[in-house]
Amino acid sequence: MAYGVDCTISLVARTSIGRNPKGQPIYSSTKREVFARAESVNRDEFFEAGQAGILSSWLFIINPVEYTGELLIEYEGATYRIYRTYRRAMDELELYASKEVGNYGTDDN
Repeated sequence: MAYGVDCTISLVARTSIGRNPKGQPIYSSTKREVFARAESVNRDEFFEAGQAGILSSWLFIINPVEYTGELLIEYEGATYRIYRTYRRAMDELELYASKEVGNYGTDDN
């Protein structure tokens, strides 16, 4: 049984393009919007991620052909890091995401 919220997310790929004068990496970002279903992570996933030091936030389900290895998702104005993927079915890929903190990959490092 399907549940969750149908939505649009941005898959974000970041490529290092050099370093600033402080030696910190500078990134270039590429975003692609895809349709997804957003769900809360279940209790077991939340606990297991927490054991690994990850604060699991969302489970996004997309069509596997849409995913090309991006590490970040933008959803409702926030950035999330994809920490795990799982192929649920031929036409469903689960992307488990945690809240992105700090300025990883921003162009203003």
